Amino acid sequence: MKKILLIILFLGVNSICFSQDSKLTNDEKQQILAESPFNNVYPESILKSSATYFKAQMGLYKEGAIAEKEAHLVALGTSAATNTGNIGTKAYLAGFQWSDPLSRDGTADDVAGSVATELEAEYTPEKVKQLRLAIETRLNES
Repeated sequence: MKKILLIILFLGVNSICFSQDSKLTNDEKQQILAESPFNNVYPESILKSSATYFKAQMGLYKEGAIAEKEAHLVALGTSAATNTGNIGTKAYLAGFQWSDPLSRDGTADDVAGSVATELEAEYTPEKVKQLRLAIETRLNES
């Protein structure tokens, strides 16, 4: 029984001690936040390792099936829902706003290209951050 308690104690101490990054200086924090506007969604206690992970995952976003900007928007929406505890489908979808269908002339590729260009111009990193905060606020109110 003592061995089991010691093992549990050892694992508990290790998981607590090694699950956090070392303390960041203000300069390090500002540098990490300047590298990508998406780094601001991570808690400061894991910011350094999250930024490293984010850099490693960028290859998946750039070469994956989902376009990079769309993947970031989905990740930010998911982050906002998770941060507010609204992880059920109904609560998650409550953060989205849907418009009426629109019609455009051109082939599917032409329309997709023009819509992507419009979205890239409209959804700057600062606007995405504002939207994330608005979604969190809305989800907190529901």
